[in-house]
Amino acid sequence: MTHDIEIEAPLVEEILGNLWAGTSQLATVRCALAHLDPGHHPEASRGLAEYISHSLDDSVGSWTELEAEAAIRLAELGLPSPAISGVDAERILLTHRSRRPDLVDRIRILVGDDR
Repeated sequence: MTHDIEIEAPLVEEILGNLWAGTSQLATVRCALAHLDPGHHPEASRGLAEYISHSLDDSVGSWTELEAEAAIRLAELGLPSPAISGVDAERILLTHRSRRPDLVDRIRILVGDDR
């Protein structure tokens, strides 16, 4: 399932809820991220945020680029997202900084760093 602006968040939430076990984690997270729309569909977006949060690795310092992007995006949209330590943020940045320089500024939202 790819991002399609014609499909609204409630339908995506229902589909992903039914297919969660049979869909790859990467595809599910990408699809859920693409359909987050808390302004128009707050309830479905909260449901999608839960799917995303459940898929994030407990070992925050070893998050993939997609996991870091997902956590940041949830926080940017005001949806429930994991709080992380400064140490974990540094590990994420060291791993992904060269490919994703935008994460340097954006990850501050997860550590409460308003500098």
